[in-house]
Amino acid sequence: MRQCILWIVLLGLAPGCETQGALPESAEDEYLARDVVESIPEGDAAGDVFSGSYETLATVISCAGACGPIDVGGTTYEVCERDAESIEWITVYQDGGGLRVDLDDDGHIGINLDGYIPVRLRGGVDADGSWDVGGYGTKFGDDLESTARARGTAEAGKPLEGTVEVHVFGVVANTETDCHMTQRLVSVERPE
Repeated sequence: MRQCILWIVLLGLAPGCETQGALPESAEDEYLARDVVESIPEGDAAGDVFSGSYETLATVISCAGACGPIDVGGTTYEVCERDAESIEWITVYQDGGGLRVDLDDDGHIGINLDGYIPVRLRGGVDADGSWDVGGYGTKFGDDLESTARARGTAEAGKPLEGTVEVHVFGVVANTETDCHMTQRLVSVERPE
């Protein structure tokens, strides 16, 4: 059974931010800027060994900033909830050093959330198994924007591990959101 290098990708955001604090440095610099996450270069890998559908576990390890709640039409949405876990299926496409990761059709990571992560991430994978993908998306009529970047390493026969950082920002229903979250990602074996 193969394991995905991109389980990564990401699964989106989990619900509700329990703690709020200052945004981490990576959110203050260009690491998650839209032009940066949309232009991650291809790597130097060959082939398509990582292509396929994978089950991925994402665990929220930090929430910082203004993470909600947001009330939209009587439904309350939380942007980030520390320790929340979600398992989702993703589809990975590798073409040499190019890597694309697609989430389900709404960027949803489970629980009762629609998700805030972009549904498609692009980037690259290197011959040593290191990968880096990112993307940009919107929600609630473009009132809420999100950028995401996932990185990690893959090695044949071992679980893939990495992190995804997400920055969600905008104003929805008169509530300002500027939330940064980090999730730990671990691949789950792909069925034959």
